Amino acid sequence: MTFAAITYPVAFGHEEEIADIFSRRNFKRANSPILRNAAGERVGMLMGTGLFIRHDRMARLIQFRGDVDDVARHMAMQEGVQEAERRLAPLLREPRDTTTVEGFLAYFSRSLMRCVTQSIVDDQPIAGLYATSATLAEHDGGDDVDVLLKELVGEQWAAAGGPIVATAAFRHSRTVLRIVQYEDGAWEQALATLAADPDVVAGERRLAAHLVSTPAPADGATFAAALRTSGMRCLSQLSIAGMRFAK
Repeated sequence: MTFAAITYPVAFGHEEEIADIFSRRNFKRANSPILRNAAGERVGMLMGTGLFIRHDRMARLIQFRGDVDDVARHMAMQEGVQEAERRLAPLLREPRDTTTVEGFLAYFSRSLMRCVTQSIVDDQPIAGLYATSATLAEHDGGDDVDVLLKELVGEQWAAAGGPIVATAAFRHSRTVLRIVQYEDGAWEQALATLAADPDVVAGERRLAAHLVSTPAPADGATFAAALRTSGMRCLSQLSIAGMRFAK
């Protein structure tokens, strides 16, 4: 399995309205996780998604088997996604036309984050996800950040052990997104595992120098506090695990 992520800005102060759009009560999920190419041939599987928000920034993490273009096409044709797009439109900071498949694919391509690193410790569908976002300093070119993210998230986070299943880091313009996939209900244990690793704390200290309003952690406790502060609110998490779909 692999991960992809998209991100886009929304109007500040509408978090509860956006949460309602994607709530279990209102959002209609896909009736099949099967991915098909433009010719209609079965080419992959959508394994799970997580939708997150923090201030005026949204991010969707997608776990899948196959090609990301087929993921985008699959999402574009879902009735629930189309309805959510209609309701979300007045709350977007940057208007987009997603009323057609072509328009949705263009938006998806513009919003797709570059994957800097991802490490799969245990290849399994999503049970728990934590996302943290930060903003790259304005005059920072970002090359050093990529190196740090690969070392910190791709190597040290993934090697920390405990209930950590996978890790990933993405960038889009100045937005930096970091993801931890963990065993169901075990986020606090995963966070404690990371905070107890001095190499992780030291790596976070180096990364903080490149990020806006991100204090460098002095120890494991301040590392854990900072990761909580930068955590995104999870609006929705869907997984193929334990779910039944139409064929």
